[in-house]
Amino acid sequence: MQQRERRSVRETQDLLSRTDTGLEVVGITPKTVAVMGDARVYLPAVVLRPDSPQAFAAALKGDIGTKIINEVSGFCRVVVEIPCEPKSVGKR
Repeated sequence: MQQRERRSVRETQDLLSRTDTGLEVVGITPKTVAVMGDARVYLPAVVLRPDSPQAFAAALKGDIGTKIINEVSGFCRVVVEIPCEPKSVGKR
């Protein structure tokens, strides 16, 4: 990870801690293409992991992705992991 990407991850973690969203940064993706304004940009996406079902719902309903893109330079997309809980296997 390059220094600029590390700085962007730290800024995103700081933003998430200030807003108390229940989300954490778990990684970044390779560069992806996005349109910002009238130009194409090639930047990585940030991957967020919710710590509860409520945080996941808030991430989908809220505007945290827009806030990250607007306030943190270095990312063009925000991706939220879908939590997957294994089904419990009972004895038959």
